[in-house]
Amino acid sequence: MFEAIDDGLHMIGHAFSVFRRYPVFILPLLGCWCVYAPLILYFKYGAQWDRLSTASALWLVFAAIFVLSSVFAFSGLVVLELIQHVESGERPRIRRATFDALRHNFVKALPIIVVWAALWFFLTILSAVVSKRRRDEIGRAHV
Repeated sequence: MFEAIDDGLHMIGHAFSVFRRYPVFILPLLGCWCVYAPLILYFKYGAQWDRLSTASALWLVFAAIFVLSSVFAFSGLVVLELIQHVESGERPRIRRATFDALRHNFVKALPIIVVWAALWFFLTILSAVVSKRRRDEIGRAHV
């Protein structure tokens, strides 16, 4: 068990050394958070779910999950392009990596992104149903 923790800490330390040497690697991560955080905050505190039909709410949740899946995948593709720059002896450039990821890889990754979003959506719905049943059972036990 402690070996796994030690390996994890070693990986985190290595990631920080990469970020120190190539700070541009942080930008795709920050880009993800610039989309993820406002979207989650809006759904948690700003969305008026009671005004939506069940079908509309489900479509909205799937659309949000698809957007997040796309952003996560695109961020990973940009990081892979940056790694390719480093490994080929070039200076990593975020603009070039972004355009290369969009032009060459994003369309190829789209089927995987759709499948991932569908699985994420299914697990989200399953989790919501199970947690609702659990709350209902707890509520009936206290009555």
